[in-house]
Amino acid sequence: TAIGGMGLGILVVAFARSGRSVTGVGGTGRPTRRLRVLHRVLAVLVVPMVVLTSAIGINSDLQEYPNVAAAFGLTRVGPLDTTDLPSAQPADGEPAPDSTVPIEESWTPGEELPAHGRVGSVAIPGTQSGFTARHAIVYLPPAALVPDAPQLPVLIAMSGQPGKPLDLLASGRFDSFLDAYAAGHHGLAPIVVMPDQLGASDANPMCIDSPLGNSETYLTVDVPAWIRANLRVLDDRTSWALLGFSQGGTCAVQLGAAHPDLFGSFVDISGEIGPWAGPKTIDVAFGGSQDRYAASIPSAVMASRAPYADTQAVFCVGEEDSGYRPGVEQVEAAAVAAGIDARLSIAPGSSHDWGTVKWCTADALPTLGQRLGLTR
Repeated sequence: TAIGGMGLGILVVAFARSGRSVTGVGGTGRPTRRLRVLHRVLAVLVVPMVVLTSAIGINSDLQEYPNVAAAFGLTRVGPLDTTDLPSAQPADGEPAPDSTVPIEESWTPGEELPAHGRVGSVAIPGTQSGFTARHAIVYLPPAALVPDAPQLPVLIAMSGQPGKPLDLLASGRFDSFLDAYAAGHHGLAPIVVMPDQLGASDANPMCIDSPLGNSETYLTVDVPAWIRANLRVLDDRTSWALLGFSQGGTCAVQLGAAHPDLFGSFVDISGEIGPWAGPKTIDVAFGGSQDRYAASIPSAVMASRAPYADTQAVFCVGEEDSGYRPGVEQVEAAAVAAGIDARLSIAPGSSHDWGTVKWCTADALPTLGQRLGLTR
């Protein structure tokens, strides 16, 4: 493995051969003081490099950090600039969009269409829920940044736990996939809001309302209300979707199954069978009731609401994810049994990692684009 342009093997060989340096061995055949100092210096250099090499190997497997800044938590996103955006509310006399015609066919971009979307952080208060959330991240596609921007569909995306909204950008490269999609569709892509469903990196309120926090109300009331008040979006349920990875994937299924009136589709990437926050989950979050907990499992929610009239879902998991793949397959089967138009995708050669997230995102975007009314 090369580090800083120098192979680690070269350093080790140099370290080993230094004992034979003509300038470092005295006439007695014992290392001189100068050589002992050189050995210490090389040891100080080699040990951290061995650790760094191991970390690079682990990151190669998990694909979590695309660069050094991300690895050290230095990736930053500034506040979302909305000063030049068109009004979130349609102008007086503006005709309602024709939902039978894809936006790609009904809207023509002007010459001022930017090449890339815009990313920024926003504070979404827990007005109704009382939930204390960290800042959300918003992605606005190029089509949202022009004066005659169309009303666009919404994708609410959630990272895993432990984690934060920024992980979807820093590790998942979400903005890159969305920009690439937009480049092939006249600047069109969903407006993506990445809210904080956790409250803290090590917290897990499980996207339900409980003593751990009213995360469900936050995600289904406060976040949509903020989006509608501040962004130029479509209102119909078929124009709103959920996506999540790991714990966020579990949330996507939970909310999509329980609130089909709000969300017409969802994407579960490597989610769990149901909400879980450790051995005390049932006692702390469900008042000790096994029945209440069992009723919260997505497969049970879907069975109780079946048949679903018009909900679509994509389930995606890594081929080698032995811990999560069986559960994802089980929940996908329950969705199909409940009348949800669902499909299962397997990310080749990956496990429970950000490589899976990237593959699944690329796999799901065309399906979402059609479902959300962007393309035919």
